[in-house]
Amino acid sequence: MMARVAMLLLVVFTSMGAWADESGSCGDGVTYTYVSDTNTLIISYSDSGSGAMADYTQQDQAPWYSDRDYIKTVVVGSGVTHIGVFSFYGCVSLESVTIPSSVTSIGNSAFYGCHHINSLTLPDNLTTIGNEAFYNCSAITTLNIPNSVTSIGIQAFQECYSLMCVTIGTGVTSIGYSAFENCTHLATVVVFATSVPTLGNENVFGYNADGRYIYVPDGSLGTYKSKWNAYSADIDSFEETGDCSKTSSDNVKWVSAGFKMVVYGSGAMADYDEDNKGPWPHETPMRVIIEEGVTTIGNYAFAGHAKITHTVTIPNTVQTIGTNAFSGCSRIETLTIGSGVKTIGDHAFYNCHDINSLTLPDGLETIGDGAFFDCESIPSVTIPSSVTSIGKYAFDGCSGLATVTFAPASSVTSIGDKAFAKCAKLESITIPSSVTSIGERVFGDCSKLTSISVESGNTVYDSGNGCNAIIESLSHTLIAGCQNTTIPNTVTSIGNYAFDEVSGLTSIEIPSSVTSIGEGAFYDCDNMASITIPSSVTSIGNDVFWGCSALSTVVILPASLTTCGEDAFEYNKTGRKIYVPNGSLDDYKGVANWSAYSSAIYGYTGTGNCGKTSSDNVNWVCADMDGNSTGETMVIYGSGAMADYTQQNQAPWYGYDFTTLNIEEGVTTIGNYAFQNCNGINTVNLPSKVTSIGDNAFDNTNLTSATFKSNPTIGENAFGSSVALTMNLPASVSGDYKWASFYNNYCNFQGDENTTVFKAKSKGENVTLTAIADRIIPARTAVVLRTPSDGSPVLTNTSTSTSGSYTDNQLKGSSKAVEQEEGNTYYALAVKSGAVGFYKVKSGVNIPAGKAYLEYVSGSSSPIQSTSEFLGFEDSETTGIDASVVKSAVVDAEAWYTLDGRKLNSKPTTKGVYVVNGNKVVIK
Repeated sequence: MMARVAMLLLVVFTSMGAWADESGSCGDGVTYTYVSDTNTLIISYSDSGSGAMADYTQQDQAPWYSDRDYIKTVVVGSGVTHIGVFSFYGCVSLESVTIPSSVTSIGNSAFYGCHHINSLTLPDNLTTIGNEAFYNCSAITTLNIPNSVTSIGIQAFQECYSLMCVTIGTGVTSIGYSAFENCTHLATVVVFATSVPTLGNENVFGYNADGRYIYVPDGSLGTYKSKWNAYSADIDSFEETGDCSKTSSDNVKWVSAGFKMVVYGSGAMADYDEDNKGPWPHETPMRVIIEEGVTTIGNYAFAGHAKITHTVTIPNTVQTIGTNAFSGCSRIETLTIGSGVKTIGDHAFYNCHDINSLTLPDGLETIGDGAFFDCESIPSVTIPSSVTSIGKYAFDGCSGLATVTFAPASSVTSIGDKAFAKCAKLESITIPSSVTSIGERVFGDCSKLTSISVESGNTVYDSGNGCNAIIESLSHTLIAGCQNTTIPNTVTSIGNYAFDEVSGLTSIEIPSSVTSIGEGAFYDCDNMASITIPSSVTSIGNDVFWGCSALSTVVILPASLTTCGEDAFEYNKTGRKIYVPNGSLDDYKGVANWSAYSSAIYGYTGTGNCGKTSSDNVNWVCADMDGNSTGETMVIYGSGAMADYTQQNQAPWYGYDFTTLNIEEGVTTIGNYAFQNCNGINTVNLPSKVTSIGDNAFDNTNLTSATFKSNPTIGENAFGSSVALTMNLPASVSGDYKWASFYNNYCNFQGDENTTVFKAKSKGENVTLTAIADRIIPARTAVVLRTPSDGSPVLTNTSTSTSGSYTDNQLKGSSKAVEQEEGNTYYALAVKSGAVGFYKVKSGVNIPAGKAYLEYVSGSSSPIQSTSEFLGFEDSETTGIDASVVKSAVVDAEAWYTLDGRKLNSKPTTKGVYVVNGNKVVIK
């Protein structure tokens, strides 16, 4: 009994998957052969002529039916003219079908239910597609029905769910009942027949699906809309169409219809080049629609098409966006990149400067060189964790890019040269721990960049414990910095173009650990005013300070440099001084690469630091300017505050016999006792950034005059009583006049003849200005100043007391910044939309030192009663407008002016005093 069971099982198992007949007849001279190794069924015509496959009366009659589940490939040989009814019915594993040009008809239900056929090429001589021929072939994505076909059978492609696009040739005269019903993804149908084919019913294409378009020949549009009225809303006419496939196995086409250009089909688009761009119209404004199924957007496909408008959506099927694919498409505003994209090619969206949002998909791996170069409207971007490389210039010139975020668990390993250069709004960035390669100039000309950090765990780079720079850890090379960088004393070299075009950099301290400064290290740092090269440095690269147009002071501490690069300073700027050790003066002047600067090179007898704190980069150098080996010129340079001293002999230059003192722009405070008893100097010019001058700063010197470009706080005994102090004040407000407010507690000042000095008093919603005839401002008195539009206020100290009265002056001032008290209202001089007056200061904003302001004190009998946003000027006396006649009636005139000289658009209706025809007019 057991032996019989074993024998029976052996018979069953050996017959599974095998054919009763592996070859045989299946038509008139037509045979079949099954190749089991490849699961391929070959249909052949055995004679020299041609013949048809047999038609079967039911689905299970084909000789291979019982083993249909194993067939993966069907190859129909040349000579076969007909594919029979029910031939491959239910071959659910069938993936590939080859149909020769000899086939003229495909029978009913021939490929019914072949779910895995995904690529179907119908032959050029085919005339008839039978009923249900490809019913429920749910993997087919694209379909081209050749011009030879005259009829498409009932339900021929019904329930082909994946079918996205169909082209129907010129010869089709009838389309059967429900031929494309339930093709739920069918978005594009292009019909080439000029005579409208008849439809078996109104459901040939299923329901009127959203987003589906049927494109027909331009001259037949009206007829199609009339005869296919169920689809009238979907029908549009096309002007041009063509193939844009990359290879013969790709089936990608395009159609231009009105202001639309649709790319549809399956596979990769063709590649083009700069001289041979895509074949579609380039001069017509149009919307580009790329349909699902396209896998690659070709190189230069839409390059230079400046009239592609508004929105471009890259479908999820696209994996690669080619080189220069959309370069120069400047009118694209909204760009949506599908989830399938892995690669964005070089310059793919170069100069698409209207793109105003960008979302990169998860799964993206490569961002090519210059991919978004000059896309200046993109505000932010998040680099997905899947991205491994960011190419050179990838976001260069994205001037609107304010935020760059790397997604957690980033995979980025390389960031190319200038990847984020010229991102003018970028303020901070954090480099992921995964990055192992960063190119040169990566943040060049990022003018607002103040924070650079590297994630912990990075094995190649670090950010020096918060130094706002990127340091290559192993070589101790600083490769990228910003305006807030503090170079740590672990850095031994400054890399090539490390501070490329950092326009916010005014000065920086290079520590004594640095031995080399690379090529172009401070290239185009056009606001950097000074630099000190420490004695540890042995080499300086080419172009190291090229383009530093404001660089006026260079102090070189090394006795000699092994390498002095070419074109270090671009040109011999007028006023630039290069100070070198006095004993090495001739050596430096003799260096071949620096011979162009020999006239600007001077020796020094002493130098050092004089900053107040470690964050103040202020230095001094005592220079020999006439070659007699004495240091007659003292230069204070750098940025920040000078140190305070408690007595004169503490200053590091004590004992130096200098006769000239130069304090350069960037210095913000002059320290206590800084130059007391420095008897050699008699004049000093203070830069515009100086906000305070310390106690006894210039006491007991031979100083006769000091000129200010600002209104600093002046400490006790800062100057001798005989020193002439002149303030050339910048105007706060410009219009038909220039205006400024002023307060100083040091001494009396007097305005020059072009400066009008006003006291001020509130009057309802206005402020009354009253001129002080002698223009004298007592110490600790706040005033408003005005000059003609071609001048600025000039004040000089005076020992004379004013003859005018300040008793009703309501202006306040302080030698320190004023913090607003909660509940009070503060007003400061300003101009908005041409209206000069006192405007309400925003809550929390301090009033700067040395400025006049008005204050309404809440809950008190404050003389300032208004809480409005603006207090305009109203004159009760003179404000400088010479009016010889005052009239108390309205007069006709062409030009009306306020008393501050502001021209009005028309005759005023508000009560007040105005000027017309040179006369003051009171409107009551």
